[in-house]
Order: sequence, then structure tokens, then C-alpha cells
Amino acid sequence: MEHKEQAFLSLIIHAYKAEAITGFACFQAKKAGRLVAIGPVNLPVTRLFVEEIINECRQKHLTKVDILGFEFEMGLFPSVQEGAKSKGIDLALKHIPREVFDKHAVERGQVVFHDVSYIEVQAVVKGNLVSVKLTDFSVFYSQDMANIEDQLGKGKNKVVVDNGKIVKITKYKQGNTTRVTLTKSWDDWIDYWSVDFDFSSKKEIVRVQRTPWLAGEQAGLTGVEHPQGKLANMRMSGQAVSFLKMNGNPFGQKRIVN
Repeated sequence: MEHKEQAFLSLIIHAYKAEAITGFACFQAKKAGRLVAIGPVNLPVTRLFVEEIINECRQKHLTKVDILGFEFEMGLFPSVQEGAKSKGIDLALKHIPREVFDKHAVERGQVVFHDVSYIEVQAVVKGNLVSVKLTDFSVFYSQDMANIEDQLGKGKNKVVVDNGKIVKITKYKQGNTTRVTLTKSWDDWIDYWSVDFDFSSKKEIVRVQRTPWLAGEQAGLTGVEHPQGKLANMRMSGQAVSFLKMNGNPFGQKRIVN
């Protein structure tokens, strides 16, 4: 097990173009005047893991650190970086790309460790209405970029992430390639199925099949206390449709957008 762990660390250090070191509890390498800590291969980098690194930095008066990891605990940043900065520590969190296991990509210098992406939102509550405000976001990583133009067949195209931008790469039958950046504005990152910016302009109708237990004045939707009345061919308010989007479709209704 120890041999496998050492082989893993050597692989990451080589791909990161760092130099292995000893004598530290949390650090395995150094690069360009910065110490390097490598997270576990099968677990995310946690706040406790980062706090141990910060404690060693304060004990040994270290000020510049890179933390490499395959995954990072949700909610870890940017707060953990701000906390480290208040203690005089420059903390950089970097994502280990899966290309580190591609020997050819490593040898060609095509493996890039990008800063970890994050999104920051704020809940705005007004009475019984809640909205979510996007306050900050950051995307730096790359995905599926190693040897992409060599691997792509003629007449084919592929959408990849390159240095924090979504790019469509097309290879024509003649062998030449083109690159088109798809994320030109911040809202290009938001999936239509997550946020429908044009929702208010569409008419929403939910049709419910009549069944005996739905008939009568007391028929109602699951989880809603007050009676709903006739549900067949019922035009729903924006709040009701939003409820169905969040909680699923309990009756097998057909959702129609006019």
C-alpha cells in the first residue's frame, strides 16, 4: 500500500513539474518557491485537511502553498483562502486533471493544473418569495483537451472545456480544424433546465387525468392543504409550476408550453 501511495505521489509531482521534498508533515514537493500538498486519490480535500496545512505553515513560517486535489469539499472556497490570507498565507487550490494518467500527455507537457472553480450565490427572501442571486463565480479548468485535435476524426466535432471556456472544436474532411468559443457571457454558463430566463413569457398548462379520487370539492395536490377544485385542464400559476419542477410530477401530468 505504501509503495502504491508513493508511486501515486511521484506521478502527480512529475506531472506538476515539481521537485519532491521531505521533512514536512503535509507537503510532498516544491515548485517555484511554493510548497505543494497533494490530496488523497479517493477522497475530496476537506476543510480539516486544509486546516492542518495552515497550522504547519504558521508553525514553520511558510507563506506560499499549492494544494492539489481531484475533488474538493463543497463550500470550502473561497472562504478557506480568505481565512488563510488573513494569516499571511497565499493558498492556491488546484484541480488535478485526469490527463495525469496519460503518459504521452505528461511527456508532451499537455497536463495543466487549473485553479479550482467555484460559484457563490446569495438567497434573497422577500415575504414568502425566495430568489437566488449569483454574486460571483470562477472557472479555470480544462477537460478533454489532451491530444484533442489528433484524436478527433475528420468530419467530427466535440465540445470541450479549455482554460475556463466551453469551446466547440470541429475537424473538417480536409483535415483543418476550427475553434468556436461558446461561453461569451456569464449567462452562457447557466443551463436552460436550471434557470429559464424566458419562463414568464410562456403559458404553462398542466393536464391531469380525471380519476374517482380526484372528483369532488376536497380533491387536492399532495402536500397542499387547501382544496384545488377541478384539476382537469388547469392553468397553473408560476409558483405551482415551479413547485412541480422542484418536487417532481406526482400525478403523471403532461406539461404543455404554449
